[in-house]
Amino acid sequence: MIHVLSKHANRFEIHPTQVLCRPGDADTVWHDGQEHGAISPRQFLKPGSDFLRLVNPYKPQAPKVILRCLWGMDYEGPTEGAAVGQGKDVSGADKAFDYAKMALHQIAGSAASTNILVQPVADELRNKSDVSIQADGTGLLLEACNQTDQSIVREDQLPEWSRTLNMTKHRGLGFWVTGDQSGAILTIQIPGGDYVVPIDFVGRRYIEIPNAQVAWSTGYWGWRMGSKRTYYSDVRWLKMGFGILPPKSHPRVRVEGLKALREIATELRNPVLRIGDASLKVDGVLESGQYLVWDNEDMCEVFDANWHQVGTLPVIRDRFSWPNGEAEFKIDADAGAILPWVEVQLLTRDDPIAVPLTN
Repeated sequence: MIHVLSKHANRFEIHPTQVLCRPGDADTVWHDGQEHGAISPRQFLKPGSDFLRLVNPYKPQAPKVILRCLWGMDYEGPTEGAAVGQGKDVSGADKAFDYAKMALHQIAGSAASTNILVQPVADELRNKSDVSIQADGTGLLLEACNQTDQSIVREDQLPEWSRTLNMTKHRGLGFWVTGDQSGAILTIQIPGGDYVVPIDFVGRRYIEIPNAQVAWSTGYWGWRMGSKRTYYSDVRWLKMGFGILPPKSHPRVRVEGLKALREIATELRNPVLRIGDASLKVDGVLESGQYLVWDNEDMCEVFDANWHQVGTLPVIRDRFSWPNGEAEFKIDADAGAILPWVEVQLLTRDDPIAVPLTN
């Protein structure tokens, strides 16, 4: 919860405010990173995916919507191999905080044309420590054992292999995982970036993660000092293993077909946000990188990647309100374009605390 302040003619109002999260501890809490700024809960989903269950702790109300259209990805698209490079740490405070340079680098140049295969073979991996990694057909079988009564956390000490690639236009990862429902957290890392998968399922499943910052929003992993700045432009190594081993666990997980996915500029056409059978339809198009903000008005505002307003779009509201407690949320959109990933925050607030103004 945070407190949002507004000024009125004769008073200030302080509104306790929350971003809606999944039940339990699935999502991160609001926090600040040293020299980084605020990190807040958010959801990542694709239009047409299953309903997501979120919780409103306050009275029924229409949530404020902050939505960003990300990029589309195609795992089955053309793929090339990455160069096998020498492992090298990328560090230095001056580079770590050069966000302007990073943003320019991401925008410059033409779009990527292929995915990049980065799947290692077993013999390439080093620093295996307490993880057994064996070839298993075209994939790798990862196995570890925690016999203690406490979770084992490995933020950095994971098996590593060398690749040289620029991921500024390949920030997403796609791969196949065969899970055993052990509760372990499968972790794949690039310099300064984490991609995490809870092994809460059994069987083979396709996993797609649109960028390394998704991990910041997960309650079981979150933002950390080691992921405050992701070096997409200078990837010399990748790591893969179990970031978290639950107590008394023996996970056995297969990983195959690991690719860095090219980002495909696309559109979110006439999106419809649904709370159960209620809806909010946006009449118009949002492009990759743009933000949409709606705050209980007849129009929503559209912003570019640097939060410069570029327009407005009309909305059609049909009972769009969140009840107190849990409800189901999803996004639909018109066909005709590659569907993008969407980053969304839904905010609700409690009754205000009034602070009278005095002369």
